[in-house]
Amino acid sequence: MTRITEPAEVVRRVVLALEAAPPDPATLELALGLARRLDAELAGTLVADEALLRAASLPRMTELSAHPALERSLDRSALSRSLRLQAERLRELLARRAPAAGVRWSVSGTQPSLADLVTAPVAGELLVLGRVQRAPWRGEPSHAPAVLLYREGAQRLRAQAMIERVFGAAAAGPASPVWECLPFAGSAQALPALRRRRPRLVMLPADLLVQDRGLLARLLEDLECPVMLQR
Repeated sequence: MTRITEPAEVVRRVVLALEAAPPDPATLELALGLARRLDAELAGTLVADEALLRAASLPRMTELSAHPALERSLDRSALSRSLRLQAERLRELLARRAPAAGVRWSVSGTQPSLADLVTAPVAGELLVLGRVQRAPWRGEPSHAPAVLLYREGAQRLRAQAMIERVFGAAAAGPASPVWECLPFAGSAQALPALRRRRPRLVMLPADLLVQDRGLLARLLEDLECPVMLQR
């Protein structure tokens, strides 16, 4: 990736947004590393499962599990208790990991949906998102690329300046990923190209999600790697 010289963008918070489950190692390490390199606060938050919340509002719903003994009736109060428990576990995790990394941290309330979180008009934030993995963390080979999606040249230049700042040789050392720039011409083109690359990380400007509202969910579902959003 070409070295870019741009005024340093102020990032005050790195938001680690998770479904109601512990993060996989790649997502947590990415968020900690970003916050440390940017001298920013790491803010953990949970994102509610909209489909599950809607289902819990229906009569006589049961949460299905791979283990029949763990199946249970769904109701909103039970889900609320579960979210509070998960939030406390997230708080305990960050209390243990963030100070050891020299990172300021906080845990905020549960977000009602992924869409509400990513479209909030907040400047000075990077969002790191991850989903519950359906299989044990597979890890990525050291040569797996990180991919920057962009539609316009201005988006690419702004993102490249941030990448150079937090993943450049001086900041990240030999473990820094190799970045590829992928022009975004729609999900039908981008998703197959990303699947072929099996990236370790995908970064995109939040503006792309205004133009393609289902893109983020498809990225998280299909790729099972962290996704970083630049507001």
